[in-house]
Amino acid sequence: MKRLFDLTRRYKRLQFDFKNRFFTAVTLLILSYCSHTYSLELLASLPSLTIKSYGEIVLGDNSTDSLNDRKAKFVPWSSEQLTGTVTLLQVLAASQKAADLNKRYLDQFSARFENNTHVDSATIIVSDNIPGMLGGFVKKEIKKNKLLHPRAIMVNDKQALSRSTWQLPETMAILILLDHRGIIQHYHEGQLTPEQERLWLLKTEQLVNQAQQ
Repeated sequence: MKRLFDLTRRYKRLQFDFKNRFFTAVTLLILSYCSHTYSLELLASLPSLTIKSYGEIVLGDNSTDSLNDRKAKFVPWSSEQLTGTVTLLQVLAASQKAADLNKRYLDQFSARFENNTHVDSATIIVSDNIPGMLGGFVKKEIKKNKLLHPRAIMVNDKQALSRSTWQLPETMAILILLDHRGIIQHYHEGQLTPEQERLWLLKTEQLVNQAQQ
């Protein structure tokens, strides 16, 4: 009888320990999720970020060269530059799949705003997982896109500082819409739905109109 009582007590203790561990694990999971979800606050400025390796790609200013012949170099980039215009900011993994994830929306955005001097786009490519031997390929792809969209800001983030500084999750694509003051108006992880695409385009137009008032 005593042995049975001891076994019952041990079983209850194990149940109690399991529940404690389970609730601790769930709590940590929720806290981890929340830290990613709320690392950037809506209606607040982006935390200051400077990327020096490799930084922003800029084209040479030799006016005698055709656009395709202009040399490119990388210079330090700061998030402080994201003011003065309404800006669509992307943080992308260094993969074609990530670049194509919101292609439908980006095509609409370019068609509507690419020639609008009150609107800019900025793309940060997080390339920390790319082996050194393939680094030249990433730079080549960034230059190719810069030639297609000369006004766009394109940044090669070799040390993944954007993710660590802004506490972003390691997802393929993140979209952030900033007003002309650099204040976050919209934030999205992953692919936009058609309805979200429509709302983001409408919100961009509204922010441009507000900035011009």
